[in-house]
Amino acid sequence: MPKQKQHLGTSGWRKCIIKSQYLPSYMWNVNGWLCEKLGLHAISQSQKCVPETYHEDINSILQPHPNTLLDYDAYLQAPGATQYQMRLAKMKNTDGVNHDVHNYYHHYGHGNWDTFSSQWMQIAGDCVDLNTENPYVLEYIVKAYSKYIEMGVDAFRIDTGKHIPRLVFNKYLNDAFMEAAADAGNDGFYMFTEICARANEVVYRGTPNMSAFFYTWKESKDYPWDPSKTSWDDYIMFETDMLQADLESGSKMFAHTNGKSAQQQGLDYAQGASTAEFKSNNHLLDGNNYRPVDYSKNSGLNIIDFPMHWNFNSASSAYGVHREDYLYNDATWNVVYVDSHDYSPSDDCFNRYNKGTDAWAENISLMFTFRGIPCLYYGSEIEFKAGAPADKGPSAPLESTGRAYFGDNIEGSVTATDFGEYTNASGAVATTLSKPLPKHLADLNKIRRAVPALQKGQYSNDGCNGNMAYKRRFTDSANGIDSFVLVTVSGGATFSGIPGGTYVDLVTGDKKTVSANGSLTASCSGRGNARIYVLQNATAEEYGATKKIAGKS
Repeated sequence: MPKQKQHLGTSGWRKCIIKSQYLPSYMWNVNGWLCEKLGLHAISQSQKCVPETYHEDINSILQPHPNTLLDYDAYLQAPGATQYQMRLAKMKNTDGVNHDVHNYYHHYGHGNWDTFSSQWMQIAGDCVDLNTENPYVLEYIVKAYSKYIEMGVDAFRIDTGKHIPRLVFNKYLNDAFMEAAADAGNDGFYMFTEICARANEVVYRGTPNMSAFFYTWKESKDYPWDPSKTSWDDYIMFETDMLQADLESGSKMFAHTNGKSAQQQGLDYAQGASTAEFKSNNHLLDGNNYRPVDYSKNSGLNIIDFPMHWNFNSASSAYGVHREDYLYNDATWNVVYVDSHDYSPSDDCFNRYNKGTDAWAENISLMFTFRGIPCLYYGSEIEFKAGAPADKGPSAPLESTGRAYFGDNIEGSVTATDFGEYTNASGAVATTLSKPLPKHLADLNKIRRAVPALQKGQYSNDGCNGNMAYKRRFTDSANGIDSFVLVTVSGGATFSGIPGGTYVDLVTGDKKTVSANGSLTASCSGRGNARIYVLQNATAEEYGATKKIAGKS
């Protein structure tokens, strides 16, 4: 075993394992490794759990300073509401005593959800807001979550990112997590966040810093930042120091360099601020050609496409949001969904999506062929709990809401034979898989997998005459990939000025030959149906996009 092991890092450990200089710490891996070295093959392994009782006193709340410890005897005897206030006092100094001596938490509790004051207010209940302008807190967060990256997690969905200033992501979190991923050997690590902006416009109520697109950009201004982990220790703050009026003046929160910089960024991009600096064409084709992307101003953080989600009252309305895709640094990385555990689209936002099977088919056809990364809320493929309240918190049983247990619908057995292919389904899962939307979804998954342009291509509407019609291309010369596709959803379309060659529709198998700079007319009818014509070339051949794929599930 190598000495100095604490300095190796994840990539170093992997090299040691490969060279047989180190035994992995997991029992199953150790056994397999040992058998391999001895020329043996393990045919079975067993593990026994031996319960033990910890022999020391255990506190459920650990705090770094004696002044912050709860009086447990008094706490356990107090009513629930009193317990809540006792906890709150220790984190937010609400009783007039400085318990939070290092300012690990924000002490403000009365913000405005539509302004940057929401970035240092207590959101709800026990959700006391961490002081993300405190470098000690940031370091703790990164160390804790980097453990998951080391264990193989490929992506982070960061909840309620709107309640953290973009400045904090750009000054610390984005780079720190990407460095942790690089150390773990994961160069494809992906981060996206939820900017809950419940409005149909991309610029949320005229407020750039409360909008999803804002978080995809680096800072264009140089805001001062103090990296010292003890720099907040000199500030004593109480909730009364954070009145609304102080947000624009001199509360102690903004006396600290980092707090002041976060405040200034909030003021610089508040309601009515210009969006002129936010302009990108990373998502757009250059004519019919893939455009070299420019990520020099990209923050490294991607987003849930909340405007598109909010506009999924109809697929065409959601599609129309693309007219402001230039506001994102690269909209092709947006995560796109129709509904979630919190909301449905705007016209019935508090109930689980309930517009019928044909509407779902259309939504899925758009999500899996247009720009962005499709995301499907569990059960939507069988319209699970359609029309039920999305979330009632503790006021109703989960079974009566959109968050109900879904596992009953996938009980049974099934044998997966290939991507999107299966046999021998039995029990409830057989019923689930036999429904129309799962079949539709399987077809679209297979088609998307066969067409790199659908996975990560740029798009254009130029020369595309149809309701939801677009062309997409992805080119990676280093890896010999060039993928070009024409798509129309829920209606026919004519594509003009396109590259010459043979095109095959992966839905019907129809084949058309087009002259250089010619046109192609795709016939399509029925809501949710699509035509997906792929230009035939070496990439289409390699990925299997040369014939009908749909209808084989």
